[in-house]
Amino acid sequence: MPSISTYFQNGEIAFAAYAQNLATTADRIGALKAAGMTQLQAEKFDRSWQVLAQQDLSDGFSAVLFERVNENGTPTGEKVLGIRGTEASHWGIDYLVDVVNIAVLGTNVGMPQYNSLESFYQSLIAQGKLTAAEQITVTGHSLGGFLAQAFTAKHDAVVSATYTYNSPAFEPHIFCR
Repeated sequence: MPSISTYFQNGEIAFAAYAQNLATTADRIGALKAAGMTQLQAEKFDRSWQVLAQQDLSDGFSAVLFERVNENGTPTGEKVLGIRGTEASHWGIDYLVDVVNIAVLGTNVGMPQYNSLESFYQSLIAQGKLTAAEQITVTGHSLGGFLAQAFTAKHDAVVSATYTYNSPAFEPHIFCR
C-alpha cells in the first residue's frame, strides 16, 4: 500500500502539470509558482524532478512527463506522467468535454483530450523519452484524473500505478480499445 508521502508526491506532480512551458522555460520555479505552488514547494519540486516533455494543446489537453533526479541531479529512471485537469483558460473546451464525455456519456470514446493523450504518449516513445514497455506512473487531477484512469485501462501493462485526485470515475467496461 502506498504511503502518505507517495500520495503527496503524486498529488504534487498532478498539481505541477498545471504549470505552463515547463519544458521550455529557464524559470521553471516561476512557472510552478504561477500554477500555485509556494516558493519553497516550487524549489523543492524543481530539485527533485526534471521535465522530459510537455504538451499543451488548444483542445484542452495538457500533460508533462517528469523523471525523478537524485540529490546530485542524476536521473533515477522513475518516470511519472502528470495530466492537467480542467483549466479556466480552456473553459469552453474543457467544460464541454466534462459535461458531454464524462458526465453524460461516462466514456473517453471520441474525446479530443484522450486522443491527444494517446498521441503524446506515442510521441514520447518515438522520441525515445519512453520505451514501449517502460513502466510509468500516471497521475492527474479532475479531468486529468479521468484521462489517467482511461489511459491506465488501455495501457495496464506499462502503468505501474495511477493516482487521481478529485476526479470522476472512469467506467472501463464502456472503454473501446
